[in-house]
Amino acid sequence: MNKDFESSEISADDRDDSKHFDESEQNDESAECPFCGATNESCKHLIACFGVSEAGIVSGILVDHQDELIDLMNGRSEGYEAASDIEDVIATLRAFLEQHAEVDWADFSVDEENGIWDYASYWARYPGMVIDELYRHLEAQASEY
Repeated sequence: MNKDFESSEISADDRDDSKHFDESEQNDESAECPFCGATNESCKHLIACFGVSEAGIVSGILVDHQDELIDLMNGRSEGYEAASDIEDVIATLRAFLEQHAEVDWADFSVDEENGIWDYASYWARYPGMVIDELYRHLEAQASEY
């Protein structure tokens, strides 16, 4: 499926909600992987858990690639400087993952001492394959500019 993922907006028409499931029955600690039932910290299927209330990659495989992804998406060789960069990156990554046929995701909230924070977790049976496709997609977009 060739879609333009540059937009930071995820429209209702673009989301594949058949892969989204409601975590309202989860405890408010984290979402469970649909493949192995593990929580975020221990799951090998977790591509990323994104902070929604405060943009960022909280956990998952992509957390180690955050600066590299930002650099690739911004065409720079140094880390991000502006707070809006991470928000744009997160929106683009979420749009790509939500439209990928092999990715499942869930939104959940955590009641923390300083308030309720929203998160979104994304899993794949073979996360390395999805991440490789993500890099190829972003590299192709970067070469167009």
